[in-house]
Amino acid sequence: MFNLILQSTVTIVFKNKKEIFSNSEFPNDQARMKFINIVQYCFKDNKDLSTSMLDSLKKFEKSFALYIKNLIYKSKDHYFKRSEKLLKYLTSSYNEEIVHLDVINFNYSLDENIVNQMIHEKRFSNITFNSWTNIHGVASWNDSYTRSQINKLHSNYKRLAPPIFGIDWHDISDTTNDIDFNDPRIIFTKSFRLIDNQVNNMRDKKHQFQKNINKIIFFGHSLGHADYSYFESLFDIYNIYDSNIELNFYYKKGSSDFLDRLSAQKTLEEIIKLLTSYGQTSTNQHGENIVNKLLLEQRLNLLPSPSINKGTL
Repeated sequence: MFNLILQSTVTIVFKNKKEIFSNSEFPNDQARMKFINIVQYCFKDNKDLSTSMLDSLKKFEKSFALYIKNLIYKSKDHYFKRSEKLLKYLTSSYNEEIVHLDVINFNYSLDENIVNQMIHEKRFSNITFNSWTNIHGVASWNDSYTRSQINKLHSNYKRLAPPIFGIDWHDISDTTNDIDFNDPRIIFTKSFRLIDNQVNNMRDKKHQFQKNINKIIFFGHSLGHADYSYFESLFDIYNIYDSNIELNFYYKKGSSDFLDRLSAQKTLEEIIKLLTSYGQTSTNQHGENIVNKLLLEQRLNLLPSPSINKGTL
């Protein structure tokens, strides 16, 4: 989020001190975290300021939605064709079997209405979608043109939620995971933003996650700490410690053997951080050994992503 926001110098004023940050001072996650911590300090005890910042964030989210929507239109349907091929690729190991998918999409572009359109056009032969959730909203949430085009094909158009940005509960909890519910920062947590955005009201209550699955696939996600809560909830739902469920993580291939190994190593580090964090919070007696358990049971896989833009798919 901050990559997009910080296009100009940011000035933060304390009681007797002023700090100025420019876009060039955010070359890595550590520098961004410094900025986040300072912003949190500024409005931690100031509800009026936090409310004002939330209003500004909502304005930014609308601009961001328009930006993403314009990129999609400029792609001339190439984006959706690549998305279709990607879904087929990720399920290709099942050969001719029918694959039943629950999709949690952290992207703001490919939404359930577009997928329903693809299904109507019979683009998928071995895939059925049990549920589809754009967990953080959709760029074309209020796009009347898209809605009218889909309605020409079928009437199963679903109201969508606008895009949101937020922080994780862990970012405002203390070392004991306790949260001060008077903390003004709560309105910036993803849980609060999702409820405020009425995302669950957009979901079909008839289509809950499947009870019995054999694989969870992670594709195109940085596995950042801000989304740990979602992953931990999934791991709880399916009890991955004691189940037979496989976890498949895809990493972005590099342009050379060295960059490819570097990308795989970085993704593996994030996987271990995620699973170790989950294992430490697990009620299982040996939860901290979850990585070794998954490896021994051949349920943890690191795979290279297909080169969609280069025509591999």
